[in-house]
Amino acid sequence: MRNLKSPFVWAAAGLLACVPVQAKTAKPLAYIGTWATSLAGCKAPAGKQDAPVVLTENDYNQFETHCSWDKTSYRSYAWHAKAACVASGNKHDEMLDIAVSGDAMSLTWGGTNTTIHYARCK
Repeated sequence: MRNLKSPFVWAAAGLLACVPVQAKTAKPLAYIGTWATSLAGCKAPAGKQDAPVVLTENDYNQFETHCSWDKTSYRSYAWHAKAACVASGNKHDEMLDIAVSGDAMSLTWGGTNTTIHYARCK
């Protein structure tokens, strides 16, 4: 039987209490950044149709298309968001699937089932 009054036992218990426990963190939002369909497209001015896409944690902005969402979920190697979008003045809801591998991104628009491939602008 252990002696619970021993200073060594209490010191060891105190050390264990000081060990930080890492909380399970969400997948980092690798899609945040500026993206273009080609690296040359990264230099296009923001006011042009071929301007780069800017993604933040909760927004998609590119030329006349702007979308925002409250949250994303991560499954099957992609982030999924239900976005409220305005494109050329027309409002609509859209399901976005965003997959990133290194400096390459595929963005699928659920309403049209169209996938566009991008390169990260640096």
